[in-house]
Amino acid sequence: TSPSARELFPFRRTEIIPGVLNREELVVMFQREHSTLYPLAIIDAVALVALYWSMHPIFTSLEFGSVTHGLRISQVWFTLAVPLGFLLVVFRLIQSIKRDFQDLVLKREVFKGNKLFD
Repeated sequence: TSPSARELFPFRRTEIIPGVLNREELVVMFQREHSTLYPLAIIDAVALVALYWSMHPIFTSLEFGSVTHGLRISQVWFTLAVPLGFLLVVFRLIQSIKRDFQDLVLKREVFKGNKLFD
């Protein structure tokens, strides 16, 4: 098992939330659970960049009024699928990061997913 904050920092005590969370315990938790939080943050950053760059075709389609060939439906509705999908990814990742932070603060084990195969 990994050492607790009191074992690593026996004489330091910096209270963030008095009686609930101190700085030393937070450092130990982040060192222990970084394998869960870092990938979520990286995926979130990539999704935000993709969301930003996928907005340009929508604005171009709106500006020039492009429509589909057969049905004459505005092309905006089809190009909106990519940013909407990335927006949903960002939303779910923010939910996961929020849940992980709550687990860390409440000193619960961070959710690492269910097993897909036995």
